[in-house]
Amino acid sequence: MPVTEIHNENEFKNVLNNPLAIIDFYADWCGPCKVMAPKFKEFSDNPRYTKVKFYKVNIDHVPEVGDKCGVKSLPTFFALEYGQQYDSVVGANLDKLRALLEDLI
Repeated sequence: MPVTEIHNENEFKNVLNNPLAIIDFYADWCGPCKVMAPKFKEFSDNPRYTKVKFYKVNIDHVPEVGDKCGVKSLPTFFALEYGQQYDSVVGANLDKLRALLEDLI
């Protein structure tokens, strides 16, 4: 499944309609974000996580979405269940991201 880029606040509002979603908040200048991006894509392609919709938000392009979700550090992975925050992982921690996805499904 592809990772969908969120370009504006309206697209973010549509994400809230998904039963299960995870958002990767990143920036192009963020080294740890660049390390985690291919791993996030691998998770999105894993058949185990087909119930989860994967999104990403460049906080330099859509800062209002990062503000709404309380993003303070990058990368931040924000999990949603039926539009409500389920949990989050801050930093380039692959094990914690995997555990978050396992808990989400």
